[in-house]
Amino acid sequence: MTKERDYRLDLLKALAITLVLIWHLQPIKISTVHSSSQIGIHIHSLLNWIYLKTLVAVPIFYFVSLLLFFKKTPSYLDLGKRVKRLLNIFLFWFIVQMIFYLFVQKIFVLLNLHIPFPKSNAKLWWVFVMGGPALPFVGDSVFYFLSDLIILVILSYYYNKITTRNTDIAAFILLSLYMFFHQFYFGIPYWRIDNFLVYIPISHFFSQKENKHLISNRCFYVTLCTYICFVSYEHFMRKYLLYTAYDVNSVQWGTIALFMFVSIKNFTKNKAIQWLSINSLGIYALHKYFQFLYFLVFSSNSFLNHGILIKGVVFEFKYVIVAFMTCISCILAIRLLGRFTYLKQYMS
Repeated sequence: MTKERDYRLDLLKALAITLVLIWHLQPIKISTVHSSSQIGIHIHSLLNWIYLKTLVAVPIFYFVSLLLFFKKTPSYLDLGKRVKRLLNIFLFWFIVQMIFYLFVQKIFVLLNLHIPFPKSNAKLWWVFVMGGPALPFVGDSVFYFLSDLIILVILSYYYNKITTRNTDIAAFILLSLYMFFHQFYFGIPYWRIDNFLVYIPISHFFSQKENKHLISNRCFYVTLCTYICFVSYEHFMRKYLLYTAYDVNSVQWGTIALFMFVSIKNFTKNKAIQWLSINSLGIYALHKYFQFLYFLVFSSNSFLNHGILIKGVVFEFKYVIVAFMTCISCILAIRLLGRFTYLKQYMS
């Protein structure tokens, strides 16, 4: 018998992969705004604000993964199996990223295309941590997610061994304060592991049966209000003071609020949601390759690159086309690759 899937977590994963696509593809974009166009300035600011809110996506994946890990009361054998599987997936996509990068580099030389590659690729430690070299147009590799998740799973196993009833709350407060004050000084890069340590106590707390009573309408609204307060605060600080763009504190409260929301509501099961959830890893891994290819194809089209001028605002509909083609290509590629039994483990 197959174990029934938790539809709440399917919803979270489907939402997370959708937000990842929105953040990376940014289908609605304004490249040029006339200084006299107040409407354009406001639209530009609003779009940036909306896109920044999608950064809750990766933490949702971490939260779901660690929540499932803790629910099994993991043994040392469970830890070994989980780390082995994650290492296998990481190495597979690392090799794919390297091959794609070297192939693109060779093609650029043959076609005499003078498109610069990111300078960060010169740092070998960075390339390995990020899960492969960065690409033109689309930037860094997304596979830092896997290297961070491996570390988080190992730490979670030992955390589960030493935790007591009040450890989760204490760890959550201390890590939240660390991230809060860190943003005033150096800022934590979006890929670094200390951005995500806080999801260990959060996921452990919600995996415990004695805390299920806290998943309620009242707690959801309290969490939502806390999230809104942090969003407002971080927006104010970034606008008027030196503050980093990656809002770690609002992101963690947003993750909790979304988990509570899907937990207290009764949603009818949807096959599209379940498909997105099951294939979220494949979409996450493949979408930047297609995005890069379509940007490369459309970059030479002057009509697409100029966009449309409407009342002093230039809308670049190239991004809409790239986003649409990328999503369609991901769906078709996953359906095709899913026919090969060996590749399924790297797609879901």
